[in-house]
Amino acid sequence: MLPDYEITSAHSRHYYLNSTCELDDALRAEGLASEIVNRVQKTRKEHGFNVDDRISIHYEAGWTPARDSTTPASK
Repeated sequence: MLPDYEITSAHSRHYYLNSTCELDDALRAEGLASEIVNRVQKTRKEHGFNVDDRISIHYEAGWTPARDSTTPASK
């Protein structure tokens, strides 16, 4: 579901988007998953792995959205 938003124009070529967005557990979990994928791909690239190279990953979380709806424990 998209948050409520309003588009306003101050100049002919510049548009401003005013929006209010609240983070819920699902959005936090999606952001966490996206960050994990980003870091794995970045590390693969830094170490010269090819796309078809297989890697094994172990991930352990100290925070889940269900436990705490504020911030990850690492922050």
